[in-house]
Amino acid sequence: MGEMSFVQPVLLHNFATRVLEKLGLTSTEAELVAETLIEADMQGVSTHGIIRLVTYARRVAAGGIKVPTKITVVREGPCTALLDAGAAFGQLAAFRAAQMAVAKAAQCGVGVVGVRNSNHFGRAGYYTEYIARQEMIGICLSNASPRLAPWGGRKPLLGNNPWSIGVPGEPDILFLDMANSIAAAGKIREAAKLGKPIPPGWALDRNGRPTTDPVQALEGILLPFGEYKGYGITLMVGVLTGLLTGGKWDAEIKPVDALDSPQEESHLVMALRITDFTPLEEFKKRISSIVSQIKSSPRADGFSEIFLPGEIERRRRVESEKKGIALSPSTIAVLQNLALELNVSPL
Repeated sequence: MGEMSFVQPVLLHNFATRVLEKLGLTSTEAELVAETLIEADMQGVSTHGIIRLVTYARRVAAGGIKVPTKITVVREGPCTALLDAGAAFGQLAAFRAAQMAVAKAAQCGVGVVGVRNSNHFGRAGYYTEYIARQEMIGICLSNASPRLAPWGGRKPLLGNNPWSIGVPGEPDILFLDMANSIAAAGKIREAAKLGKPIPPGWALDRNGRPTTDPVQALEGILLPFGEYKGYGITLMVGVLTGLLTGGKWDAEIKPVDALDSPQEESHLVMALRITDFTPLEEFKKRISSIVSQIKSSPRADGFSEIFLPGEIERRRRVESEKKGIALSPSTIAVLQNLALELNVSPL
């Protein structure tokens, strides 16, 4: 594997911005997409981090991601809107949806913005954190290419459809960001690269049999958390995105590595104005009280600390600010080769 190198976030952000500008994004667009990637790396979610640049570059070149960006408003009301992303970078479409949702919630208490004809948008939590920083509750959902089967089935018909909720609080926001499989496909790919088995219960092979072979798992299906409960949540996220927006159903969405095809993902972003329900400061004090109760509650055997959703990622972020982001020699080599290909200055 070789020894990991620690690279300062600002250097990675500047590098990603240079690459994205070379791919045809405006400087503002490039800065935003770069930020979503580096934030993921800082929080330890490297599957959604700077390594995605390589796939994005291939997709732009092959036509799967359309540049320049042409996002259009299909229809709009006082509290709602529907956007067609025009096969743009998913981050640009989802962030525009988040901004619109906040603006609409500021006017009428709630903003709901759907997006169709989009691409991979990174971490769902990026958009709910943004909304929560505007002192509103943020909710974000997305569908994705099929990875999961209906519970009891063995044909992948459902995406690993991520969803996130961000809530303002004291001293910091409270947020949940998750997909619905027991383990992310990125972890299984990593195991395949290393030639290591995966734990039992993560996946089935293409014949619907339990497997610990990561290659067979990637050819088969990922298993949802909570068995039929995770399947139910996945299905409903698909309904609230692909169906509600008039977009594509999960089974029709192209995988991110089908380079020349727009994925046609759909997203739904919501903002809720807290003050329409309860005073903001009172709400935040109650969040703080609940957090204190949870953190100080008695621990079960084997647990040294009780964590809140998103707390581990936030700690990793603080650590990354101090030490830098850990990158393997192979990742650095891939990024340097990309810089050579695109004739931009290397890391």
